[in-house]
Amino acid sequence: MQAALSAGWVRDTLLRYRFYCTLAEEGTPLPTNSLRARHNLPPSSQRGLPSSSVTMDLVDEAEMREEVVRSCFAEHDIDGNGIMDTGELKSVLLTLGVKGADENDEEFDARVQGCLGSSDANVDGVLCFDEFANLYNAVKGIGVAQHIKELVRIVRAGQPDQKAAADAVKALANLALDEHQAAAVVRAGAIEALIDMLHAEKPEHGGTTDATQALGNLARNGQAEAVAARGAVEALVWLLRSGQPEHDMTSSAAQVLGYLVDNGQAEAVVLGGAVEALVKLVCTGQPEDAATAYAVGALGDLAKNGQAETVAEGRAVEALAGLLRAGQVEHKSMTQTLRTLRYLTNKGQAEAVAAGGAVEALVKLVCTGQPEDDATTYAAKSPEDIAYNGQAEALLLLIRLRTNNRKTRAAQLNSRALLQ
Repeated sequence: MQAALSAGWVRDTLLRYRFYCTLAEEGTPLPTNSLRARHNLPPSSQRGLPSSSVTMDLVDEAEMREEVVRSCFAEHDIDGNGIMDTGELKSVLLTLGVKGADENDEEFDARVQGCLGSSDANVDGVLCFDEFANLYNAVKGIGVAQHIKELVRIVRAGQPDQKAAADAVKALANLALDEHQAAAVVRAGAIEALIDMLHAEKPEHGGTTDATQALGNLARNGQAEAVAARGAVEALVWLLRSGQPEHDMTSSAAQVLGYLVDNGQAEAVVLGGAVEALVKLVCTGQPEDAATAYAVGALGDLAKNGQAETVAEGRAVEALAGLLRAGQVEHKSMTQTLRTLRYLTNKGQAEAVAAGGAVEALVKLVCTGQPEDDATTYAAKSPEDIAYNGQAEALLLLIRLRTNNRKTRAAQLNSRALLQ
């Protein structure tokens, strides 16, 4: 029982402590009293867990840093009013050795004002402890890079179902939205930790989705090669095969594969077995499922980025044609399907598109759709692409079967003109 209580204390502390909270998108003010007293934390030796535990070390390290910052604040808060004015901040920065050897007093005063202004979140002309702590950490280099390492350690030390680990993953995902911080996230070993979490969780758990999205953010912000090189493609493919189309994780995994393809990793995605998994998802999912739309989009991205032949050989055309026949024009997957078929057609796979039954499905969609529908618009463009790419005879034969429809008559005239 004592061990369970201690684990709870750790999770509670890690969630609330400043070094983690500052990484959240909106930020959380730094507590103004002792961390140990605030959460009724006993000394390390009394917590019921080994003092060498990683999570315990994180709490201890965080507490020691907070106490150092608090001591510095108290020492320089001359009037004891709990805030730091310009003169007091100048004294702190001098103590920390911020003033350069070739910097005169006027230049340094201007820099002090700049530091105060950039750290004064509520713009009241002074720094409260929360604001001061953020500035102090930045000056001492205990900023984002150090926090990222600690977040990665939390992910590695925790279990997937622990809230502390799950929230640390969300914080890493937020950091990965910035290209510069994304590089720091990779350097801290986050990719490996996130992949380990993917394998540790059940596919339907929310933590899997968060870890997948963190990898996607990294891929979109300059780290696609690193994500692919560290085994993320294989992990994502495993998720596609293990999950169900209705799981958020499944749609997230398909989406991230698309990000990787769009960021120069099409070959790695193919080598990781993604085409087969994506085609299977298209076949088993419903047209209205988000996962289906993302899977179709990823196949289209592959076709667009030099892998059209591989996609066609993976029986993607048959799966896409089936989706066209089963779906409704308002489904997002329909528009994605039509785009993917156009990519395949224009990348040398027109014959495969015709042989896979897509032409008939396209003509039917043109005949039954409404002119204002995006899907109808895309479908109407596809026959022209197919005809231009050597399949006009096949297209004309199908059109002749539907000569009672005015839209088909117009398409027939276009095809005859192409044949001439």
